[in-house]
Amino acid sequence: MASRIIRLKIDGMTCMNCAGAVVNAVASLSGIKNPKVHLEDQAVVLELDEERTSKDEVVAAIERQGYDVLAIEDVQ
Repeated sequence: MASRIIRLKIDGMTCMNCAGAVVNAVASLSGIKNPKVHLEDQAVVLELDEERTSKDEVVAAIERQGYDVLAIEDVQ
């Protein structure tokens, strides 16, 4: 399966410290590339290789930081 770009809407990610925690959490997973935070939308967009990491693992990594993932959308 090829990599795909997904957008995760995250509840409570309102500042740069929050954004840093989320980016560090997802960047530590294998199969994640180019995580980009959009604070104004409380969202993160990233490239996901599902052969190496599942969406559920991404959600769990974010939730371990104390944030809720409200929605996941395919961007590409």
